[in-house]
Amino acid sequence: MGNPWTKTKGRFYGWWMVVVGGFIMVITSVPIFQATAVWAVALESQFGWSRTQLGLALSFTRVEGSITGPIAGYLVDRMGTRFMVFTGLMVLTIGFFLFSQVQNLWMLYLAYFIMSVGQGQAGWLTVMTMMNHWFLRHRDLPWGWL
Repeated sequence: MGNPWTKTKGRFYGWWMVVVGGFIMVITSVPIFQATAVWAVALESQFGWSRTQLGLALSFTRVEGSITGPIAGYLVDRMGTRFMVFTGLMVLTIGFFLFSQVQNLWMLYLAYFIMSVGQGQAGWLTVMTMMNHWFLRHRDLPWGWL
């Protein structure tokens, strides 16, 4: 990763990591969690599934996240954040492809599960680990990053 105290054109390189981390969080979290309401309406009208059946897919993502979270944390420490983000985004891409091919309810659950695995691997835990590596001083203070 290089020296975290290095300045790039007068700016601390860690701030570029904040921008990249924010972008990664948007592309991994928004389609999985916030866009569920949009997809639920479309899937409900297309296939006639109930909101309970569709909401169950989101519930599965939370169960999956709680199970695979410790595994992802271990892998972030062992493999590094760059590897985890790359592979997580690849798994998320595969999940989106499968989501575009959904015809049955079990296919929706499978696609959402795979998307959740990719999101968990590339999302919050990995990005926050990356931020903690770049911002070493005053990380225990809420105003330390200013």
